[in-house]
Amino acid sequence: MVQKIAKHLLGLIGCAVFCASSPVCGEDLSLASASLRYAFDDGGTEDFETYELVASSSPVWAWWAGEETLLAARLEGSLGTLRGDHESSLFVGLVPILELVRTGFPLTLAVGVGPTVFSDHRVDSLDLGGALNFTSSIRLGWWINRHLRVGYQYQHTSNAGIYDENDGIDMHALSIGYGFR
Repeated sequence: MVQKIAKHLLGLIGCAVFCASSPVCGEDLSLASASLRYAFDDGGTEDFETYELVASSSPVWAWWAGEETLLAARLEGSLGTLRGDHESSLFVGLVPILELVRTGFPLTLAVGVGPTVFSDHRVDSLDLGGALNFTSSIRLGWWINRHLRVGYQYQHTSNAGIYDENDGIDMHALSIGYGFR
């Protein structure tokens, strides 16, 4: 079990190092924002919640669609815990994010999908099937001022059918973050 988790974590770290050193990601990959995120499940017989520390990169790719609209790709890393009524599991994720930004408009829209590795795939009655899962999300963010952002995110985490068990979990997430701009 520990060897499987270590292998998945090394794979995620390897992908991040490759991307950060690749010309595809640009020469100036840096920390753009840091956030705290709280999520809760959208119903069921048990209550699940997550607490996360999230770091987002500067854009690794950007495309201007006109003079005021930017479509940007970023990397988002997270470290957190999934908690049930009686058990919990640590997790780490590395998710590419595609974000739509309009100059002078405080709202942003983003989508993402990427791997999430759990220390324990069973939390109470939830069985994610194995350590490696995938999280997909859609997010609305609001820049209150130059540095402070709040957001709402709807996310789904499951293993995409790579294991026999695949309960998956849908969650609503609220975040508050600081932008280094």
